Amino acid sequence: MNYKQSIEYIHSLSRFGSVPGLERISLLLEKLGNPHKSMKFIHVAGTNGKGSTAAFISSALTAAGYKTALYISPYVVCFEERIQIDRQYISRDDLCDIVCKIKSISREMEKDGNFITEFEFVTVAAFLYFRQQHCDFAVIETGMGGRFDATNVIDPLVSVITSISLDHTEILGNTVEKIAFEKAGIIKPNRRTVLYPNQSEAITSVIAKKASEMSNTLNIPDTDALTVQTLSLGANSFTYKNLDYCIKLNGKHLIYNAITAVEALYSLRECDIPLSEQNIQTGLNSTDFPGRFELIKNDKDKNITVFLDGGHNPAAIDVLDKTVSDYLKDIPLIVIMGIMKDKDYAYCIPKIASHADAFISTRPLTSRVLEPNVISDIACKYCDNIYTVEFVSSAIDFAYNISAQYKKAAVLICGSLFLISEARKYF
Repeated sequence: MNYKQSIEYIHSLSRFGSVPGLERISLLLEKLGNPHKSMKFIHVAGTNGKGSTAAFISSALTAAGYKTALYISPYVVCFEERIQIDRQYISRDDLCDIVCKIKSISREMEKDGNFITEFEFVTVAAFLYFRQQHCDFAVIETGMGGRFDATNVIDPLVSVITSISLDHTEILGNTVEKIAFEKAGIIKPNRRTVLYPNQSEAITSVIAKKASEMSNTLNIPDTDALTVQTLSLGANSFTYKNLDYCIKLNGKHLIYNAITAVEALYSLRECDIPLSEQNIQTGLNSTDFPGRFELIKNDKDKNITVFLDGGHNPAAIDVLDKTVSDYLKDIPLIVIMGIMKDKDYAYCIPKIASHADAFISTRPLTSRVLEPNVISDIACKYCDNIYTVEFVSSAIDFAYNISAQYKKAAVLICGSLFLISEARKYF
């Protein structure tokens, strides 16, 4: 199989949908020699902030000299982004080899009615690759859940639970307490758990109860020990527990993700894993993560800055709302937005449109997208200058054209990771 055939095969497994449960993946892993039982893991679950928190942790471990794997989903740049070692993507040749190996076994399992889903297949591919490469640590991000998520076959040294809010309610439950219960399913006996700060009392109570039942030490970052020094594009500085840090990622919420990662790294030190303060500082400072209020273009000739943000649920949009106020409040703003019809678009669109001097609705290439004219119909109540442009590349070109009326402008492309992926390819 070549690369194209491998990717097509993986995506073909989406026909089996998302089927909770660990029986199928456990059987497949057993047939492959249980590659997930040979590494030290850090497991990260949550509604928002999983990817950046996992990236902070893996970067610090890499800075300490450990061969560190990172598994994330979904991807923004390319499929190989999901499976990384020391922030280097899996090669296409290695991916093809592993797909071939797993495919033959999964096809045999199908004869007995055990149909492997796309997420299960990719998760197994990651574990197999990480074992082949003899990784010291693997930082693993869950998919949408926790308790029945395919990644939950691992026994992590530290479980990390990031910000929790309402999303995927048809699968995980329609209250934050139910969702927190599902996320808490990654907590394993006699280990350590770290919880993102500023959660509601209801969420904290659910996580604390599960941690206690599992005889876990629960660490929650101490926000009283946090002082934000500067919020500046590409250089955001803060002090936490009397130590200075600087991160490239933009937004105050990323600082909270960073201190959650710091506490996870402290928890690893409690497991007798050597990690210096300098390792942690260097790791955080070197962390890049695409699609999170990412400055993708600074066109000095035309005085335009372009930002990408893949936030697509109310909690992420609330964060983006605050981030725009922090970084772009004095700059004319052109918004390009595409959002999925299965998201709470009636909440998300007004939040962003209210910041816009001009608002462009568009259509990422996916069947799940909300029609651009529906987006425009909602946005027109909050912004006077509304445009509908069918394709993402055309929408970006149009944004550049109308930016000429301003001495200086920012373009914010937001609402969906599908949109962000197309925009990144454009630039």
